[in-house]
Amino acid sequence: MKLNNKRNIAIYKKSIYAEQLYYYSKLCEVYKMLSDSSENLKSAEDVEKRYSRVLSDATYGDISYLDKQHTNFSKDEIDLIKQYAIFAQKFNDFRKFSQTLEEVLKNGK
Repeated sequence: MKLNNKRNIAIYKKSIYAEQLYYYSKLCEVYKMLSDSSENLKSAEDVEKRYSRVLSDATYGDISYLDKQHTNFSKDEIDLIKQYAIFAQKFNDFRKFSQTLEEVLKNGK
């Protein structure tokens, strides 16, 4: 798509935002699946305690913690965390696209 007029720019911005929302919804789905993965997780605090560190790392593409032999996550949890990392990367890519487009539009005027 050529970004040579306001209409095309607006459409492109909306499509980027739609992609961000899509991947955000996927992150929420995976988080919900993780929170439902164990009967021991009775509260939001329990879920946060168990997953906050590894999901924070996964958000930035670091899933090296999962490759260690002494991890206390099940195979299903590891698969979900890896999926979370993929969706987080996609979300971050579209966020960066959006920021770059805004910078280009601001500097191009």
